Amino acid sequence: MKLTTNSQEYLKRLESAHKLLISKKVSFQTLKEIQTLIKGINPKIDKLLISCSKTFQTLKQVQKGQVVELSEKAIKKLPAKSEKQKKRKKALLAFFKFWRQLRSEVKRVTKTYKSTTESKNPSTVKKLKNILNIGKIFTLAKGPFGIVTILATATVGIKLLLSHLNNSAVEVIIKNNNCPPITPISRSISLPGLKLPSQTITNGTQAIAKLPPLKLTIDARQAGIIKVTALKFSTNFKVENTDKNILLNGQPIIGQLTYIDLGQQKQHQLVISCQ
Repeated sequence: MKLTTNSQEYLKRLESAHKLLISKKVSFQTLKEIQTLIKGINPKIDKLLISCSKTFQTLKQVQKGQVVELSEKAIKKLPAKSEKQKKRKKALLAFFKFWRQLRSEVKRVTKTYKSTTESKNPSTVKKLKNILNIGKIFTLAKGPFGIVTILATATVGIKLLLSHLNNSAVEVIIKNNNCPPITPISRSISLPGLKLPSQTITNGTQAIAKLPPLKLTIDARQAGIIKVTALKFSTNFKVENTDKNILLNGQPIIGQLTYIDLGQQKQHQLVISCQ
């Protein structure tokens, strides 16, 4: 996946922030630079930035100097005899905890974002997964930075999704075996990867439908009703004649609960037989 100019800039910001976060010495100026770089990217990062800022302000009140040296072992060895020493040690430990969490979260987000560029020619499916990963990073992001990224991600994702569904559509051959004419659906349905037969399927003839490579659940256990579920959406079809026998890839559907992954093969066969 080729990153856009904005995306490349965002990645640079994350990497720059991480370099500052691995430093053993931290000043209030360092914290401000990190906030400028990555504020608004991710809600968890924003919360940790606030926690770091608050605990640093507390730390400034109980110690001299504007620079904090971060070492968990060194902090734990600090004396805590006087009330002032106890407050300083407590403030240091609190700041170090949030600083470490912020560093870890920035590293995670950076790694996820960089993974989108690992393959020079990733498949469409991998591209979609990469886009979804980026979308998760920027979920609930605030400010213009987050909004622009979400819009860019959504636009690219929709284009890739439409292309993937159209290019990977599978064929379902529908055969009429001794049944009354099967009429096409009267209303027009326009969905990527979906093309239903427009002609009536008379006895002894067949037609081809094109469907997206989805996983389907077909529930035909209730008499006269076939319920088809895909992507959490369900549609009921009425079966008027109870003497019909419907086979999908040679397996009976009527009276059964059937699971099928249309993407496992390029062509399927649906045979509708009547007595």
